[in-house]
Amino acid sequence: MEEQSAAVRVALRHFPARSHEIEVLVQRNENFSDMCEELAEVERVLANIDQIPDQDRDARLVECKEWIERLTAEMTEALANSSVVPFRSKTRK
Repeated sequence: MEEQSAAVRVALRHFPARSHEIEVLVQRNENFSDMCEELAEVERVLANIDQIPDQDRDARLVECKEWIERLTAEMTEALANSSVVPFRSKTRK
C-alpha cells in the first residue's frame, strides 16, 4: 500500500475509528479527497496562527474553528453515505 498523504493522516486523526473507510473513500471520491486536503490546510493555518498579526488572530482562529466544524460535518456525512463496509473480525469463544 502506498504511503498516506498528509491530508489523509489529518483526516485519520479526526476520525480514527474510520481509517479503512477513509483510505478507501479518498481513492474513490474526489470531493472527499478535497475535503481531506482542506482539513490539512486549516491545520497548517492553525499551526502558524502565531504568525498572524495580533489584531487579526482572534478572527482567524474563529474562522478556522468554523472551517473545521463544517469540514468534519461534511466528512461525517460522506462517510455515512459511502458504500465502504468495514470488515469485523469474529471473536471466538
